[in-house]
This record gives sequence, C-alpha cells and structure tokens, in this order.
Amino acid sequence: MLSEYGGTGFPTLMFLDAEGHKLFRPEGRDVGSFEKARDRSQEFLELVAKAEQGDAKAKVAAFRQQLELGWFGAAEARERLAGLGKISRKDRQAIERLLVATEVRELAKEAGRDLAKRREAGKRLAEMWRNGQVPEDKRLLVSYWGLIADHAEAIGDKKLMKKVLKEADKTVKSDYRGRQLVKELEQRYKNMR
Repeated sequence: MLSEYGGTGFPTLMFLDAEGHKLFRPEGRDVGSFEKARDRSQEFLELVAKAEQGDAKAKVAAFRQQLELGWFGAAEARERLAGLGKISRKDRQAIERLLVATEVRELAKEAGRDLAKRREAGKRLAEMWRNGQVPEDKRLLVSYWGLIADHAEAIGDKKLMKKVLKEADKTVKSDYRGRQLVKELEQRYKNMR
C-alpha cells in the first residue's frame, strides 16, 4: 500500500480522502509542514465539493489537481476530460502536460524490469516523443529516456539511441539517477553495431 501511494519509506505521512484517494503530503517533518498539507487537503476537498455542485471552473481545477495527484490513469483521465466540455487553452495545455506525465508513469510502472514490456513501452514513448509529448518531471524523464533506449536497442536503431543519449545528457544529467542513465546509455550506444 505504501508504494501504491508513492511512499518511499517509513514513516510516510500523507492525507487521504474518505475513499482513500491520495491528497497531499507534508513537505517537511515539522508541525508547520503538517498544517500546510492539512490545509491544502481541506481546500482541495472544498474545491471537489464545489465541482460536484456544478461549478464549471471548479470542475476543471479539481480535475487538474486529481490528475496531478494520480487519482486516475491516462485512459480514464481522457474520458473525464471529454466530459468537462469547453475549457480554456491554458487549462487544456496544462492538462495535456499532466496526461503525458500520467501515461509515462503508467507505462514505466507496467513495464517494471521485464525487458519485453520495457521495449514495448519504449516503442509507445518513442511515438509520443515524435509527437512532442515529453514529460517535464526529471524523475519521469529518466524512465522516459531509459525505456525509449530499450526500444532503440531492441530494433537496432543506433541513430535513435544517439538521439536518446543526447537528450538524456541534456535533460537529466544533473540528477544522480540521470547521470547513471547517461553512463549506461553511453556504454549501450558504444556496444551497438
């Protein structure tokens, strides 16, 4: 259950709603952080209640926050998005970015360490990349580039691997996991024929 909610170790503290949906986690371990997370959770629940009463702006804002919190997957989110009706361009762009992140997170989680699944996920992510759908979160980018590299390696596409290596070097190398990925990709690129 801990990993299902994004917990990384003991103790993990987060607020949940009555149905068990994740709300917010305190950013620190002090009383002020706890109170801030509690207040954000309460404000969000009030927003959801307002949305349920039919407020169009609240529906969009609640949907964005629910998507960001991981309340539903990409397929369900797209269905819900269609039901929101007309939304502003700014909101649509923000939601599209969240949908990309959601799909990348889902694909990475489903693939796990299974190489065949990783290569298949990488194929889908390569398609997303061609369509300009790249997550902004560095943690997701590490998975994103790693999975696309698995796909490139599987199909023997050295040009694609080189592009992935270049993008990974540019976007995630400042992060520890990113540096590890770049090192690994450099070696894998050298080993490709």
